[in-house]
Amino acid sequence: MLVPLSWLLEYAPLREPIDGGEVARRLTAVGLEIEGIEQVGHDVSSVVIARVVEIEELSGFKKPVRYCRVTTGGPDAERQVICGAVNFAVGDLVPLALPGASLPGGFEIGVSKRYGRVSDGMICSAAELALGDDHSGILVLPPHAPLGAAFVAYAGLRVALRCRDPFGKRLAAGLTTLICGQALINLSVVLGMVPTKGIPLPFVSYGGSSLIVMLLGTGVLLNISQQASPAGGISSRPAK
Repeated sequence: MLVPLSWLLEYAPLREPIDGGEVARRLTAVGLEIEGIEQVGHDVSSVVIARVVEIEELSGFKKPVRYCRVTTGGPDAERQVICGAVNFAVGDLVPLALPGASLPGGFEIGVSKRYGRVSDGMICSAAELALGDDHSGILVLPPHAPLGAAFVAYAGLRVALRCRDPFGKRLAAGLTTLICGQALINLSVVLGMVPTKGIPLPFVSYGGSSLIVMLLGTGVLLNISQQASPAGGISSRPAK
């Protein structure tokens, strides 16, 4: 997973000039292993933030096909594009590659005719912008993203850290282990396999109330970790 350095700076301000290598070293030292440092965004051009104005579902095809009307702001800023993802809705803000745009890998966007319609650009996923491997859906931006702004400048895509073990996954694994341990202790006490004497009170719950509290706490913590997902609030919603 790629974590833009600009996102980290929102949570942990660092002194200028910022050394990406030093940031990676410190994160690895606290257990968040960094596989490498990558320069991103330098091969992305003419990708802007657009709003979805209208979606027409095209029928008669083996896969979902949508004909979307989008705008980048202004009276003459609307265009029509073909898209196969279904994870976005009217009103969402998305990265739009205009005709003539360049994407990672030397991929250039032009005007094309597909499914009997003219597609004047392309709505991008995280994978198409080299921000991750997720091809399942379009990259949906926060509602406060500036309409018509250059996506690279908005997202601060210049230096990114490739993480091996994201915080959310590590947190989930640790809490899952804790919950399983709690359940086993409760079951052992109820069955009389383990005496209650000597067991810390928070871990003993004949009615399972402490387990419920732990589950609720887990939900809160996981929700916090998901809200703090890298890319400054940018999310790639699942396709279905």
